[in-house]
Amino acid sequence: MTKVNSKARPVKTIEIIIQPVKNMKGDFIAYYQSDMLSCTYSVYFKDTIMGALALNAFYEMLKHNYPGQIDFCVEEHELQFKNQALLDILSHKS
Repeated sequence: MTKVNSKARPVKTIEIIIQPVKNMKGDFIAYYQSDMLSCTYSVYFKDTIMGALALNAFYEMLKHNYPGQIDFCVEEHELQFKNQALLDILSHKS
């Protein structure tokens, strides 16, 4: 998705995709694919307070390097996190 800011310069919405790691209960990967750089940034984290810190650091790194809106996209709709800090990050940053 692309938006236009007040200076008529397109601003791309960054989507951080979150998926569970196969056969690793409570482990997740969040990633962003940069078309411009032809690369993928990612972070592997657990459903814990330390995982919340890792996901937040990943979000802040992307926010610092890429202008525009950053949204989280959870791949599996039935995916439920147990850690409240992780839930707070996902709800406040999207």
